[in-house]
Amino acid sequence: MESGDAQLVRSVLGGDRAAYARLYDRYARWVRAICYDRTRSISDAQDLTQEVFLRACVRLGELREPERFAAWLYSIARGQRMAA
Repeated sequence: MESGDAQLVRSVLGGDRAAYARLYDRYARWVRAICYDRTRSISDAQDLTQEVFLRACVRLGELREPERFAAWLYSIARGQRMAA
């Protein structure tokens, strides 16, 4: 994990939307891969990726160790429920 994650998380919590865009750019590909592995659908994986990042954004203040953002984000992605 890159050490810049913690600083980006702190920036996001301080209101910097561009910092969240950088986190998205850094991890979207990996989150999408996790979601694709579960759904085997590119379209569903893209939708779930958006949901993962939305959920992470809403809950970012709950992250106790900002340097562990990637692991936390991946745990959210693995916990996503697939639509019925």
